[in-house]
Amino acid sequence: MFILQAHRDHYGGARELQTHIDALFGAAAEDWEVITSNLGDQAPRRDLILEDGAEISLGDTTIHFEHTPGHTPGTTSIRFSVFDEGREHLAYFHGGSALRTDDPQAIQIFIDDLERIRQIPGIEVQIINHHDIHASGADDLFTRAERLKNRQQGAPHPWVAPTEFQRWLDELIADSFERLRRAQ
Repeated sequence: MFILQAHRDHYGGARELQTHIDALFGAAAEDWEVITSNLGDQAPRRDLILEDGAEISLGDTTIHFEHTPGHTPGTTSIRFSVFDEGREHLAYFHGGSALRTDDPQAIQIFIDDLERIRQIPGIEVQIINHHDIHASGADDLFTRAERLKNRQQGAPHPWVAPTEFQRWLDELIADSFERLRRAQ
């Protein structure tokens, strides 16, 4: 299990899950510190440290980890291949795309990460951790799920939307620059 950000709605049940399932739990070192600070001796067991640039293979799927701080100190994002009707697509899951700081240096690091992500070739699928994270004008999680449920044979997959992903990055970068302007 990957804890991609140190907010309670992402790690609060981890310790309880560890008592019920045989799985390893990982987070970035910075976020493990936050989790331990918040939960003390009730914190989940630290099985893995998710290192920037590391990869883990699960069967035929390789997950690439990237530190993308800003939402939390150790926010981690992942990219991996997904398949639809035998066709491979590159998916990106940003671990925390809302800035939670007014520190100009941290905001600039966040912007630099977004610019780097924008340059990764071939990202076609945005995986989200909250239903309302998407580009303006794009469908939310529930609308996409409904479109998928009603999808006709050969119709495009609702989550394969590279233009929407790039537009979301553009909007997030613009919002972050505005936040940086206000913070200076």
